[in-house]
Amino acid sequence: MELNDEIDCSATAVVGRLYQELGPFAVSKTEYLVGDLATAKDIVHDVFEKLCRRPMKFPGRNDAYRWIYRCCHNAGIDFLRTRKRRGESLSNVKDILFPEPKTPQDRLANQQTLAEVISHLDQRQSRILAYLVVDGLSHKVTAELLEVSEKTIQRSLAEIDKKILQIRRSYYES
Repeated sequence: MELNDEIDCSATAVVGRLYQELGPFAVSKTEYLVGDLATAKDIVHDVFEKLCRRPMKFPGRNDAYRWIYRCCHNAGIDFLRTRKRRGESLSNVKDILFPEPKTPQDRLANQQTLAEVISHLDQRQSRILAYLVVDGLSHKVTAELLEVSEKTIQRSLAEIDKKILQIRRSYYES
């Protein structure tokens, strides 16, 4: 593919070649935006899948690259907005845990930290924390399991965050 050659994405080989050329760069840019490699790969894959489903023609390679970058960027922003709207960040909980424990010591530290936090929570709050952090369930699924609304889950998380901040303050003061 030359710089000014028309690119017809109706052939899967052309889309595959674009993916080989641009995929790693698009993943890198998207990962920077969303902060997670697996999510970035999913977003880029979805953009190229969209290109396969709705084949387009581009006047040149740069136009195709711009379209792909713009779609990846917009999809990344949509992902971040959706996550924020759902309130799926457990900011204080995630701040005190190792994100991906690689060693047994990291896993043990996470278990001890969670045990300490859970000891300060009531039964419902500890179940919510376990479902969200340990089991990795979404707010919606957690709400269904506990037979409450998603708003109740969000309010409980706000209370949990406050308790974690209190625990941190008392730990640092002593």
